[in-house]
Amino acid sequence: MLLLGERNGSEHTGIRTIELEGIDDLISYKHTAFQSEILKNMDHSTEKWTMYFLDDAELELLRVLKANSRLSLAKDAIDVDVGIVTGLNEFFVLTEEQVEKYALRPYTQRIVGRSAHLSGIRFTDSDWAANVENQSPAFLLRTPDLPLDCLRDE
Repeated sequence: MLLLGERNGSEHTGIRTIELEGIDDLISYKHTAFQSEILKNMDHSTEKWTMYFLDDAELELLRVLKANSRLSLAKDAIDVDVGIVTGLNEFFVLTEEQVEKYALRPYTQRIVGRSAHLSGIRFTDSDWAANVENQSPAFLLRTPDLPLDCLRDE
């Protein structure tokens, strides 16, 4: 849940966050004044709002690393792009259970559908097999390149 409020002219500017585990915690939450909360030292022009989920030590570490001239940003060394856009992943990116149920194996190829399905700096055949075992969508449906006439009943 995100609640955004804006007020001009106050000495208490910035973003304050409250992290709760679930809806039950939200129901039982007792609000205290936000003014008593410590604001994180954030540069809103260069840092993303997701940085608010880090504690001060984590923020400082990221800033130290970013300022270190011996380190390079990944974007300076590699290109990361969307590899494929299906328009409907629920249909085209399948689990092994779906592939088996509809006998689609000859019409599929391996795929990593989400970065969360990657583990570590190298992705091996065993990593892909673990995704299949976990029923992660790991197969891309590739229909045969046939003329439409082949599909019509005569």
